[in-house]
Amino acid sequence: ERDLIEVCGMTELPYIAADPLQISFMFSSVLSYLCRLCGGRGNCVRISLDSAESIRVVFHAAVESSPSSPAADPQLERARFELALGEPTIREFAINNGATYERKVTEDGLEIGITFRTQTHA
Repeated sequence: ERDLIEVCGMTELPYIAADPLQISFMFSSVLSYLCRLCGGRGNCVRISLDSAESIRVVFHAAVESSPSSPAADPQLERARFELALGEPTIREFAINNGATYERKVTEDGLEIGITFRTQTHA
C-alpha cells in the first residue's frame, strides 16, 4: 500500500488536544477507502498537510468518488458512499475532537479534508 500513497508537506506540527484512537480511526478509514478506489494504481492517493492557523490534513485520490451509471439515483449513491467510508462515524469523531470534516469531488478526483484547531487557535 505504501506505493499507492504520496505524502506532501510533512513538518513538525503543533500539539492538538484530541483522542489518538479516534484520529487514527478517521485517518485509517479514509486511507483504506481511497486505496480501494485506486485499485492498486501507484501514487493514486496524496496526503498533504497545512499548519498555518490550524492543521489541515487533505486526502486526495485521483479517482471518481463512486462508480455510478447515468441512471443511478443520487441519494442511493450518496448512501452507498457513506456506508463504504463510514462517513457518519468519521464526522462524529471529527466533532468530538474539535475538527471539521469535508468531502468534495474535484476535477481530478475526490478530496477529503479534516481540519483541527491548534492549541494556540482554539
